[in-house]
Amino acid sequence: MLKYQVAYLACFALMLSNSIAWSQQNQAGNPNQNSHQPPQLDATVTEIKTQGRTQILVVANEEGQTLEIPLSRVAVDIKASGDTGFVREGAYIGAVGTVSNEMMFIRAVNVLLPAKGQKLPRGKVGKAPRQAGASVNSYQVAGTIQAIKPNPDYPDYTMLAIDAPGKYPTLNLEKTYRVNVVSMDKTMLAVGMKVVLDGRFNRGKFLTSKITANRAEPFKSEEFYGAAEEDGKPSKE
Repeated sequence: MLKYQVAYLACFALMLSNSIAWSQQNQAGNPNQNSHQPPQLDATVTEIKTQGRTQILVVANEEGQTLEIPLSRVAVDIKASGDTGFVREGAYIGAVGTVSNEMMFIRAVNVLLPAKGQKLPRGKVGKAPRQAGASVNSYQVAGTIQAIKPNPDYPDYTMLAIDAPGKYPTLNLEKTYRVNVVSMDKTMLAVGMKVVLDGRFNRGKFLTSKITANRAEPFKSEEFYGAAEEDGKPSKE
């Protein structure tokens, strides 16, 4: 989920010269992983400490083995559900929509909260890769919301315009659309979070390039935008 949202994010190789090595046998902790894919490890955040100007994330696997990861050298995604207040002008979204009757309908929206100062790519709408069970009329959508309003012909739907070039069907959020949020703010990492580490093995050491954390509590839009609602902001209620 959300792969198209983070495909453009830079991943840096990290040499953990000062951390405790994890054996390559730990890759077996993810039995569903394809052997041809880069390795992933499951872990839990046990400590966040500071060394000089660098913050260090300490994680442990089920066997109690620990790994120290300098946060300045890795990409971080923190995922949780969110509310419709995140879907507003200026928000960067990703979604998969289905085209019917010359309109595109979206059931779930992924909102990306970039790190401070991070530039996001221009929007794009394109055919989704073929997947078993998915509609042949599925499209991937990503971009910054330029306008949002109720559909005048179908009041149960919300129309979106994003900064994607070219011609494509009108984007419509369904009445009960879901919102998922991905924050890249490393300060939101907390002890106890479950994380997935992407990286590679080198001489018995796991070199982390990206951390994906799952936040138990949903993100609340008022925490980011304030409690006051914007005039004309659509809502599911």
